[in-house]
Amino acid sequence: MKHCVYCSHQIEEDTKFCPHCGKDVTPEATNNLFRSNIKCIKCGSQNVNYEIIEKKRGDVVFEDEEYTCNDCGKKFTDWNRLGPSFNNSPQIILDSTQKKFFTGVAVVIIATT
Repeated sequence: MKHCVYCSHQIEEDTKFCPHCGKDVTPEATNNLFRSNIKCIKCGSQNVNYEIIEKKRGDVVFEDEEYTCNDCGKKFTDWNRLGPSFNNSPQIILDSTQKKFFTGVAVVIIATT
């Protein structure tokens, strides 16, 4: 079983057209769909191919996609395309008791000043 990339319904592996939405779900069509969503960062063309590159750091294997524009020849990765992650800042997660404690401390500090 696999899922339709258009409507997310579960379908059989060998299905060529989704019975729910009627779209073409062959590997060739979905592969073209995934490629067509990537634009070159230099010329804006959607004629971009990609390959998966494995990088090892110790015993851990990371997969990175490297894109190549067929029009201008520019090579880039997701880091170049999307920029550095902005969601890596540490976050403090408190439970309700800790929130009440820190709220009380803040009230006391504000009341004494």
